[in-house]
Amino acid sequence: MVAMPKKKLFAFAIMMGIACVIIGSIVIAINLVHFL
Repeated sequence: MVAMPKKKLFAFAIMMGIACVIIGSIVIAINLVHFL
């Protein structure tokens, strides 16, 4: 694995966090649709 600068790694972590939130929201929305 190539070592990345701290700033780039931090930005990558934020992007991953946002992606996880979006995916989580979609999963919750699908579950709510199935329950209704």
